[in-house]
Amino acid sequence: MVKGKRERAPSLVYIGRSLDGRSDDMMPEIEISVEELIISAIGAVQQGATIIFFDQSFLFWSRCLLVCQLMLTTCQSHLAPTFRHARRCFAHRAVVSATAPNAAPMPVSVKFPYFIPRNTRGNLPVYTDVRNGGSRYLVLVRNVDGNVDRLAKELRTKLFPKDSPEASRLNIEIVRSKNLVITGGRWKNDVVEFLKEKGF
Repeated sequence: MVKGKRERAPSLVYIGRSLDGRSDDMMPEIEISVEELIISAIGAVQQGATIIFFDQSFLFWSRCLLVCQLMLTTCQSHLAPTFRHARRCFAHRAVVSATAPNAAPMPVSVKFPYFIPRNTRGNLPVYTDVRNGGSRYLVLVRNVDGNVDRLAKELRTKLFPKDSPEASRLNIEIVRSKNLVITGGRWKNDVVEFLKEKGF
């Protein structure tokens, strides 16, 4: 693109006809062959237009599907910048709306030397594993990024009060440099609350 030259906003081209042959409110009646439809659609796409097919008849829809397949294979490189432009516009509008003058100030996030990403369901990766017929209860913290030793140290010192019976039973092991295994009690909910208080 040449500097100083503004890009023209893409227009919309409606191609279709009504079922009873009368003109629709949105567009005039169009009688067009498949060849004419292909030529006009490709010409419109090359000029930066966005094609919208609108029709109520099944036969015309099948023709439109053929045209869409042909257009996607021949004009894919031309359509991609249009969608990228739409995403950029949306992102810019989101930033503008987020920085409105009367909006509340965003809280400052605290940085830790470790990070615990949530799983695909949006939950913290804290799991339980019951072994030996229920006599051994493990709490697993998986996929810890960063300094796992620091997280283990903070859990040892801050999860329970220093002289409590829970603190004396608490045992934390690091497994495969990314996972923590916590033994000594049923403390999954305590670990989850501890991590949520830290902002994870």
